[in-house]
Amino acid sequence: TKTDEALAAVKHFADTQIDDVLIDKIADIPQSVIDGLAKLGVLGMAAPEDIGGKGFNQQGYCQIMEIIGGKCASTAVFVNAHHSIGIRSLLLFGTEEQKKRWLPDLVAGKKLGAFALTEPEAGSDAGNVQTRAVPTEDGTGYILNGEKRYITNGGIADVLTVMARTPAPTKDNPNETKITAFLVT
Repeated sequence: TKTDEALAAVKHFADTQIDDVLIDKIADIPQSVIDGLAKLGVLGMAAPEDIGGKGFNQQGYCQIMEIIGGKCASTAVFVNAHHSIGIRSLLLFGTEEQKKRWLPDLVAGKKLGAFALTEPEAGSDAGNVQTRAVPTEDGTGYILNGEKRYITNGGIADVLTVMARTPAPTKDNPNETKITAFLVT
């Protein structure tokens, strides 16, 4: 099957091309590993085939991640952040314009995604995010103010999913806010 072939190809690649000791030593994933995973379709494995993905279901995705994680946890975290936060968030919640702009290159591994949630005062508690996003005066965008730490893929990403608190006033609470995800280049 398609999944069995992909599993065998990823296993071979992991065994022959991913040097977990080197990756830990240099604290970086070599471009050759990123390019190889992209060529295998790993960076878009659960994205629909009609946009260039492999169309894997969750079980297939987990099996691929198990192989990569069994070889190198750092590489697995890189792949998961790129795919789960970068691609999946766009698939589930992106506008059609955002999908057209970002998904083809993200799925192909030509661009990489990152996730910016963790903050000095909030840790990874999404409900306690303090970064603020305030609409611009003309209403065409937002100004983000805050500090993020431990941004998975932050040093190599082309687009970041940044979590920020936006105004959401209600009749009972004019200062109410909600957490919103922003695509930031």
